[in-house]
Amino acid sequence: MRFKAFRWLGLLALPLLVASAAPRISIYPMPETLVPNQDVKLREAFTARPGDILMRARITATERAFLDDPAEVKADRFTDSIPVGGELTPVIAPESTDAVMGGNGKYYCGENQRGRSALRSLLLGGIGAKFEAIVRFCFIDADGDRKFERYFLAGAKDKAMQAPIAIPVPIRYHSTWLDQLHPGDLVQIRYRKFNPKNRKVELELEVMRDGRKAPFDYILWSKPGTESLAREVPRLTTNPAKLPYPVVFSDVLGAAIAVKDVTPDGTATFAINRNFRRTLFRPISIQVNYVYIYI
Repeated sequence: MRFKAFRWLGLLALPLLVASAAPRISIYPMPETLVPNQDVKLREAFTARPGDILMRARITATERAFLDDPAEVKADRFTDSIPVGGELTPVIAPESTDAVMGGNGKYYCGENQRGRSALRSLLLGGIGAKFEAIVRFCFIDADGDRKFERYFLAGAKDKAMQAPIAIPVPIRYHSTWLDQLHPGDLVQIRYRKFNPKNRKVELELEVMRDGRKAPFDYILWSKPGTESLAREVPRLTTNPAKLPYPVVFSDVLGAAIAVKDVTPDGTATFAINRNFRRTLFRPISIQVNYVYIYI
């Protein structure tokens, strides 16, 4: 059965790795899963001051995969040895990749082979190289029986090196689901600030990694009933001159937050009408590259 998150494939900011020669071999990091806290008291009014956290949800790894048998793999000049218990990274792929690899939309990849040796990375780099910046061994479980039957070298540009390689004795593995890797991996909504001149209340959607705020430009998430992914921006601001209190932010990653009123000193009354939704999501940061032209 194919992995169901097809709509993620065309909208993720950057592929994990891409082999540019035809046929195109692309794989993408699997989105994380947002898991709402169950201790939220719905529709109960409470007060908060600027800086206070209104609600939280946990960021979890959608899937983690671990080998139950050791793996010895090689292709071209690359070799890798992964012990029992070694962790692989689940990735998702479009049908163009499946057409070549015979997979089901999901693969499991080891560490970057270039990153294992600075010297190797230098030797493999340069114009006309046969490999991308990231080169990984990726494993195929085509029938979903929790055994890898084949693997391939992701990041190879040469079509001849893109063919999957059979594993004589299939390698067993198991998965865990929705693991929170750090207690401080959270999504939270903070009452950011109050403007006494216009009585505007500003909320901020924050992504925390191991307790530290991580910047992002927007979040992509799977909103039920829509074909495309929804986008959520970090800042949410009331405008009482146009829409008097109470106001409701009705769908912030599934959550509904009511701002009932605010006093002149910035003490605001809130209510959580609906919790965050359990959903696949990905924070996106827009990268800008500058090209300098000297004249």
